[in-house]
Amino acid sequence: MKEKVQNDVVRGTRFSSTKLSVVLLALGALGCGTVEHQTAPKTPSSRDATLLTPKPAEPAPWMLERFARIPATPSRGFHWPYYLLMPVDVPTDGSAYLLVEPSNSGRTSDDFEFHDMRAREVAFQGRTSQIARRLNSPLLVPVFPRPESQGQVYTHALDRDTLLIADGPLARIDLQLLNMIDDARERLRAVGIQTQQKVQMTGFSASGNFVNRFAILHPDRVRAVATGGVNGIPIVPLPEIAGRQLRFPVGTFDVEQLSGRPVDLDSYRQVSQFIYMGYLDRNDTLPFRDAYDEPDAQLTVDVLGNSMPTRWETSHKLYVAQGIPAQFVTYNGVGHEVRQEMVDDVVAFLKANRASGFSPVEPHAYPFVELRESERITVHSAWWRGDPAIPASFRNLFDGKGDIVLVHSEWLEGQDFRQLSAFRKKAPLRLELRARKHSVITLTDENIRGSVCNGDGVFQGFVLALGQKNLDRMVQGVAYELHVVDADGQPSRWTVRPGVTIARPSP
Repeated sequence: MKEKVQNDVVRGTRFSSTKLSVVLLALGALGCGTVEHQTAPKTPSSRDATLLTPKPAEPAPWMLERFARIPATPSRGFHWPYYLLMPVDVPTDGSAYLLVEPSNSGRTSDDFEFHDMRAREVAFQGRTSQIARRLNSPLLVPVFPRPESQGQVYTHALDRDTLLIADGPLARIDLQLLNMIDDARERLRAVGIQTQQKVQMTGFSASGNFVNRFAILHPDRVRAVATGGVNGIPIVPLPEIAGRQLRFPVGTFDVEQLSGRPVDLDSYRQVSQFIYMGYLDRNDTLPFRDAYDEPDAQLTVDVLGNSMPTRWETSHKLYVAQGIPAQFVTYNGVGHEVRQEMVDDVVAFLKANRASGFSPVEPHAYPFVELRESERITVHSAWWRGDPAIPASFRNLFDGKGDIVLVHSEWLEGQDFRQLSAFRKKAPLRLELRARKHSVITLTDENIRGSVCNGDGVFQGFVLALGQKNLDRMVQGVAYELHVVDADGQPSRWTVRPGVTIARPSP
């Protein structure tokens, strides 16, 4: 990628508030109402058949909008609930598009309430609901779980394993989403709000993968899609390259076998796409088997390239060659994140691509920031899970999967949280916990469970799990001093300030 904003365009062939209150009361009568950085602002609770509004005393431009949770309705073809946000000024003249963003919980969990909470956040607050309000579009967010007990099934990215589910409530969630869309449109139509048959879609990271893949599976139902942070790997709109078969989700070779219908390239070339990533984005999921099976990961490297920037450039050229109407944008100085100006660009693109045809937009230009990586890290504190010194959003250390957090001060301004995983890859850890008259406890890379940070340099650290054997050896209430040991005879990039200790709390 060049050291400037990339704005690459691929050209394909060519109510009043009172009335809204009445409309949404009618919706209620129809039953319409109702690696890890764990920052989760609260949203209003909801129940089936209940419409939610902000408190009347709260001065906000959206204070008369309504927020609904639609329960799972197997008889209508969907086994999971969905959320529906209705901004105040949704037009009733038939011009409105339903906006869809799949849920992305950020991690696996067998607790459905967790996934429900995260979907509710997407639907009611944050960038997606802001986009819906600015477009005056109803917003649909499905509540698809991402079960920990089925860790290889990455539902929120619509991966290969997800499409291969043959039966049960998670079978063909892409078709379930189509049924949710039809259900929402019918409910809206019943109260006088006619929406377009096609939808507009947004997504970032896993949900970006979802909408990117959904568009090629069901191009006849999608008008425009804005997808970001897809690891430099939007789906290749080809069945093979140089004799190499590109199976889904790398390409389209076996889409008909998986979905029951062939790829409709003519319809796909009518879907306007805004595909974006940050120049500093290194959130590469290719090495993780829940995101890509080993054959697909190797195929991606062979065909598209090993690094994210290389894959990004290759994908762009392939879209150009196939005449896919897509605008590829690279944002300087941006990591795996969505900033306000990027939200503005998504809104502008979706507005510009309501009518037929392809209309690119002028994206925001950020100053160029060079990619940098930390060379050394000094641990200045170590805290046990639950210690009040740990920020509340991280205090449980990945729901108890971690035992301690090693806190350090090094933070590269202008880089995103992936600077921590980049350091970890090149800096093997060998740490000893020592206490007089007690056994030495050794921790290595295998004990690292991930990293936490608040993104501004105030708090960041690595989360470690000791393992049961070490926990049994560690005497409760005894302060163990941390010491770094050189790994494989090479000087360690890790250091620990003198006197840093950790103690396992007593029951």
